[in-house]
Amino acid sequence: MFKKQKRTASKGYTFPRLCDALEETDGCALCTVAQRESEHTLKMLFHEGIMESSLRKRLLDGSGFCNWHTWMSINDIPTAAAGTAIVYRELLEAVITATAEAAKSLTPTQRTLLSRRNRGKCRLAGAKRRCAVCESVHKTENVYLNDLLEFFDDPQLQSRFARSVGLCLPHLQMAVDEFPNHSNLLRLLEVEREKFSALEGELTEFHRKRDYRFAHEPAGREYTSWRRALELFAGKRGVFPRQEARR
Repeated sequence: MFKKQKRTASKGYTFPRLCDALEETDGCALCTVAQRESEHTLKMLFHEGIMESSLRKRLLDGSGFCNWHTWMSINDIPTAAAGTAIVYRELLEAVITATAEAAKSLTPTQRTLLSRRNRGKCRLAGAKRRCAVCESVHKTENVYLNDLLEFFDDPQLQSRFARSVGLCLPHLQMAVDEFPNHSNLLRLLEVEREKFSALEGELTEFHRKRDYRFAHEPAGREYTSWRRALELFAGKRGVFPRQEARR
């Protein structure tokens, strides 16, 4: 289902898409990329691959989809019904077995299994691996983050990034974690810090204009600063946190 993309030292197909995302979105461009990749992957999954045994095993090991991709399937993917019925019927078989085992533990002679000391040992459901769509999204995010860093000094990308709000903190943290030795990481952090300082100034101005003495002054970008601050820390709706496999 998830085809590996060929990567070269030159600008590939992702570079213009990254520039477009920086131009189009009013929030974190990487969140926009993640949302688009999620929808594309789910459409492809339900159209082509849900019956494939290896893919079905990945979904079963992930205990189905995470909350984000569950509701995206319900609300945004018209073809999700048939494939969902196949996978979740198998998941329910496992849950039925686990529920029966949990019920046995509640008999008078075994009730101590669910004592405070043993809490968490009786699991009705749990993922052995990350949601299959989240895995695909994470790979795509890495490709786009690599392009962002690799071509950070490109005039086209630089101008669009300068006009954008930059990355949300979860995606900036991902850049630090995944590319700690990249030569352009320091430059990215410096530019982001400048954006953070500008946003802090807008929040200060927003607070000042709430005072009745200055309420008559014209409204500017500061009146949307509180929303941008929220998105900076959390990312776009649904993108974070990601489902993690049970350890």
